[in-house]
Amino acid sequence: MASAGIVARNERSGWCEVTASIDGVAPWELRLERLRGGQWITVRNPFTWSGQRASFRCSGIARARIRARATSAGSPARPVTAEIRQPKPIVPQVRMVYARPRDRPARDDFAAAIGNAGREIQRWYAGQVGRSFRLSPRGVERCVLPQDAEHYAVRTLTRVIQDLQPCREVGFSSPAYVWLVYVDVDHACNRREPLGVGAKGLAILPRDDLDGLVGVLGTNDCGEPLTGAVGRWVGGAAHELGHAFGLPHPRACDRGRPTCDYAALMWAGYVSFPGTHLRTQERERLSRSPFFTRAWASFGR
Repeated sequence: MASAGIVARNERSGWCEVTASIDGVAPWELRLERLRGGQWITVRNPFTWSGQRASFRCSGIARARIRARATSAGSPARPVTAEIRQPKPIVPQVRMVYARPRDRPARDDFAAAIGNAGREIQRWYAGQVGRSFRLSPRGVERCVLPQDAEHYAVRTLTRVIQDLQPCREVGFSSPAYVWLVYVDVDHACNRREPLGVGAKGLAILPRDDLDGLVGVLGTNDCGEPLTGAVGRWVGGAAHELGHAFGLPHPRACDRGRPTCDYAALMWAGYVSFPGTHLRTQERERLSRSPFFTRAWASFGR
């Protein structure tokens, strides 16, 4: 008699991944069923089925199960099921992370400054857009990287993101999270992959910015003195978060045209933060973002 064991898991992206361990007669039929009115109803067949692994699109289904049944003639095996429960939906939000290599001490002043900067940026965007992003109720999350600081001096971006994964799944283009990450590491002068960048879903900043947030400035990666009041360093994070929300540099500025709005946040305006602004098209774009809401101030409280 044929038999099957099924392990099903539900991804937050809306995909159900199914692993089936099958013995005996093949082929097998797999179906996704949902509970409706007290009865199980087939809603679709798998998108992919390799013989042992299948995937289904199961977003929007509160309670579902995968059902396997042998279809060969003369195989009276009972159907095998594995039930899936949908995780609670995640409200789009910004998560703040303070990370340090294992050989550097924890700095409570750094963590506090990150939290203060996040809230100041949140209020500033609200004043510009009429709504703002939600900050995670977790506050500033902390991670310890598994290597010494020297390890992260080259290929900094790749190595930091890779080593953050066991602590937090930091990455790009998440539908649920935009990450604001500060990392207490220095980058080797003029080497590739420095921090201090923003792209869709992630803004990640180095030790220089942490020093700037607490008002104690040293030198940059190439030994040049850093300058600017605390607001300039908060503005740097606001600028990189703009990139994380999908805002580019002003095209006229990138192309060196005289119509460049130099004082805009997404160009050089961050150095005079909060005395800077978003341009009209940027405000309109953010007002349509799922990360921005009029209820930003009450989220998580």
